[in-house]
Amino acid sequence: LSLSYGKGNGFMPGVGRTSLSDEKPIKRLYIQGGDRNIDYSKYHSKELLLPKGQSLEYEGRTYKTDDDGYYIERLDVISDAVKEDSLDLSEIYPSRIGTISSVVVVDASKNFYDIVDSSIPNELNYENYLIEGETMTIIFQDGMLAGKEFECKYIHDAVTITNPDGTTYTKAARRFEIVPQEIDGIIMPNSTYAPVANGKYIVFGCSLPDSYVCDNVNKVGASWDMFREGVRYLYEHEEQKFTFTGTLQGLWAKQNWENVGGHLKVGGYILFTDTQFAPAGKLIRITGIKEFLTSPYTPTIEISSSISSVTTSSKMKKIDNVDVLIEEMNKNALSFTKRRFRDAKETIEMLNDLMDAGFDNFTNGINPITVQTMSMLVGDESLQFRFVDRKTAPISEVTPNITYSQENKQMTIPAGILQHMTLGID
Repeated sequence: LSLSYGKGNGFMPGVGRTSLSDEKPIKRLYIQGGDRNIDYSKYHSKELLLPKGQSLEYEGRTYKTDDDGYYIERLDVISDAVKEDSLDLSEIYPSRIGTISSVVVVDASKNFYDIVDSSIPNELNYENYLIEGETMTIIFQDGMLAGKEFECKYIHDAVTITNPDGTTYTKAARRFEIVPQEIDGIIMPNSTYAPVANGKYIVFGCSLPDSYVCDNVNKVGASWDMFREGVRYLYEHEEQKFTFTGTLQGLWAKQNWENVGGHLKVGGYILFTDTQFAPAGKLIRITGIKEFLTSPYTPTIEISSSISSVTTSSKMKKIDNVDVLIEEMNKNALSFTKRRFRDAKETIEMLNDLMDAGFDNFTNGINPITVQTMSMLVGDESLQFRFVDRKTAPISEVTPNITYSQENKQMTIPAGILQHMTLGID
């Protein structure tokens, strides 16, 4: 329905316009994405970027990104706005929401639970996308373990394991071995807090393939999700928000009621034209209709260019959510520290086991209340070594290519040069 002010155009004299806020329209919108699952050494950015130099159509309008993937602008028209703004979309990052196909209880007494996801694509081997310096973790999205984070090890292809007694068993492909940890005083997973089939999970600490980050051909990936969310926000804030109130001309409406009456409903759109505010015409939503019993063809219509409004209560709720987020981050930091402490305890137990195997260079250990000393040496000189490229004046450290053959059950270690760092051997 097309309406404008003037004889034969729909609205009677006395159309009123009210500005909803003093907020200026946005011309350019800068976006900041999430920093999880981002490998800076390969991606060359600590946060997720927009698709570089790409365009996107939304609600009949075209938007584009700059060549560096930092901001969004309107492409099809030149905006009269001058304001630049920013939007935090750090909740968007490269990820894959997986579905658990089966759960393997390896040893319930030791809280060893594994999960299998047979739907993982063949090209997505998480071990090949580990970020250096980070540990692969898994966060469950539903069930009793919803929101809980665990360290894990991933097995992409089936592996045959030989026991000391000669028997063998096979670990299924697409399998995650979960490292148990203490959460809220309980070692998880356990019989109650356990993963379940068809449950959802997300893996962190991995830089995923490009199809999960930014695929410009198919317009998929986290960057395009962020692009769409940014465009939606810019669409809602790139024009001044107004509310118009006007009364229909009774004679005009009565003569055209077959074409007018069906469009007069709250939530519908009209094409409003005004020489000053909307010379090219603009689709504006009907937000209110006041009908009169004595004048059914002269309703008062309220139309608004604002899609939604933010109430004070929703802002207060957002503040509460920030407090919850800070508390959750603090809780995760404590949980990470507890995991490291438990790893240290297990390492000490393994070192103590060496004593039983005949390693008698040290005593069993000490367990005092406090230790006060002027200096401390941790470790042993015999362990301070590295593999190097040459005997004389070694320049760089090398990593030996140790391989294991499943068919022959043989480990192959190539010859190398070992340089001790503290024994004074030159």
